[in-house]
Amino acid sequence: MIDVDLTPNEEYTKKEIEEIFNTDFGYGIKEITLRRWRGDTPYIIIFSRDRGPYSDKIIDGILYYDGEGLKQHQRLTAANKAILESNETQRIIFGFRQEQTSGKWRFIGNLKLVDYEYKLKDGYKKYEFKLSLED
Repeated sequence: MIDVDLTPNEEYTKKEIEEIFNTDFGYGIKEITLRRWRGDTPYIIIFSRDRGPYSDKIIDGILYYDGEGLKQHQRLTAANKAILESNETQRIIFGFRQEQTSGKWRFIGNLKLVDYEYKLKDGYKKYEFKLSLED
């Protein structure tokens, strides 16, 4: 069981998120971060930006989230596969979104994969994951 204290819609700094999950992201935050809770239970932290290299967007309560890989056809990397198989593996997905340049990340909640497409976007084949808030 992953026991973290997060409040939906509250903003957190990178350092605060690292402390909550007892992890270190290093210099920069990777958009899809795979971790294990206390070395055992695998989980995913997703970081989405309103403005950035990916075309992530929220429409009608669904986060349309681009998979890992820029300026090339995306592959089924470990991170993309972890999201794709998250329902089967019951891997929890924690979602954060940065909508300003404040440096803080808003916790949007735990997410669940509802669908995905591997489609042409910006001239490259990309995974687009459709993630909803868990009930």
